[in-house]
Amino acid sequence: MNGNIEINENLILPHMDAKDSKQVLYELSKRMKKYGYVKDTFYEAVLKREEDFPTGLKCGQYNFAIPHTESIHVNRSCIGIATLQQGVDFRRMDEPEDSVNVFLVVLLASAGGHEHIEILRHVIKIFQNEASIQQLVHTENKHEIVQVLQQCLVGGSDDE
Repeated sequence: MNGNIEINENLILPHMDAKDSKQVLYELSKRMKKYGYVKDTFYEAVLKREEDFPTGLKCGQYNFAIPHTESIHVNRSCIGIATLQQGVDFRRMDEPEDSVNVFLVVLLASAGGHEHIEILRHVIKIFQNEASIQQLVHTENKHEIVQVLQQCLVGGSDDE
């Protein structure tokens, strides 16, 4: 994968104390907006898409969500990530009538085309690697989180 997506320490919230999924999405969206990655419409568009197409995924010990929305709400591609002290509920992608308690949220902002599909493919690889998940969930060091993401997203994938 090429380096079109920015991974910025300012978009990482380690061990966030959040009351619900909306708070997580709001805080990540606010940071993306502050640093010019997304437009004013991004947060509401993410909420709407999450309502229509949930992104919570059940995955072993640590469930996760990969919310995203259309590129018209994005200026520059980036990833925001929040690891959570206490899990918050996201509706499940595979069973939308059910919720899953999520400890890791990867908010994707893709500026165009089919780039988001490629990025999602790489992000999902992170969650297929138990060591990567453990490192992301347990570290409070933003730099380490960036390193894990870069390794998985920028050519460090392990194709089987």
